Amino acid sequence: MIDNLDLRYIAILSALTAIACDVIVKLISTVKSDLPSFRYRPFSKPFTISFLISIGTSIISTIQKPNCPLRTAIVFLIPSVLSAMFLLLFNYAVVNGQAFVSFVIRQICMIFIPLILTFKKPRSYQYLVIGIASISLILAFVSHIGSIIYPFLALISMLFKLGQIYAESKLLQKYDIEPSTLLGLEGIWSTIFILFLVFPIVYLIPGSDVSSLSGGALENAYDAVIMIFTTPRIALGTAIIIFTSYLSQQTTLLLSNAKDSLPYVVSDIIGSIGAFIIFSLLASDETLFTSADGPLQIVALILYCCATLLGNRIIKLPWFQYSEWGQLGEGGEIPNEIDDLPVEE
Repeated sequence: MIDNLDLRYIAILSALTAIACDVIVKLISTVKSDLPSFRYRPFSKPFTISFLISIGTSIISTIQKPNCPLRTAIVFLIPSVLSAMFLLLFNYAVVNGQAFVSFVIRQICMIFIPLILTFKKPRSYQYLVIGIASISLILAFVSHIGSIIYPFLALISMLFKLGQIYAESKLLQKYDIEPSTLLGLEGIWSTIFILFLVFPIVYLIPGSDVSSLSGGALENAYDAVIMIFTTPRIALGTAIIIFTSYLSQQTTLLLSNAKDSLPYVVSDIIGSIGAFIIFSLLASDETLFTSADGPLQIVALILYCCATLLGNRIIKLPWFQYSEWGQLGEGGEIPNEIDDLPVEE
């Protein structure tokens, strides 16, 4: 059935679901509780939001009922924890900082990760890609210079993503496991990790959230549950986060059937431009229409799109030897998924 699907439309759907998830994560954090006893506090709960995204990812395993030995499932706990750490730090940056800046940093880092994991000297035009992406990354940081901690958190989160992808690539050399099973396992382990370890820790760390402890808490998960069940808008937002997280993972699996990188490029560029426009229109403190740093973010976005097109050889410059690429995969493309990473014989 997948062979009959037009991957271009799947790429567009993937971009739309990614936009929806990113936008809802930011918007739901601004929705205030309907309860007077909660002093109409906003749902600024990045760790709870990460928990919801993990639930959405774990649904893949629940629906498809994969056959996976317990030992194999336990082995993949390592990349799952790294995936959870990525979610936690990235969503903390999104909720508390400018969402689009964190989004761009994530997208730019996804250009660097495949180049790092090849462990080979870059080809000539890859240096151009690295240079353009680096300038885009610097501009994204400068545009958020007033609260530089959040871009740094987004960047640190991508180090966990790098570790996750590397761990997956090594484990997949030893264990035969379907991509859908891998995603589902990571969702399940991430959910358990956040529920039983992260939530107690962030409750004990002093912060601005309410708690029975002196000094407050970094986040009170019980408080978040009450807000979800007493405020319809928050409940709707959490449902959308779970659904879009699941749908985004499913479209990613479908895109893995692509024979070239074009569907990924279409998805990334549409998603990036769409996220910029939506954040600019809907958020009061975001980009183009309300921020003096908007032009920097526009340039960062344009440079990111250029680096993506050049890196995936959608645009070819005449003075580079593209025939010498051939480092990754059968088609010599920059890998967008784990399946494309080099495998040791």
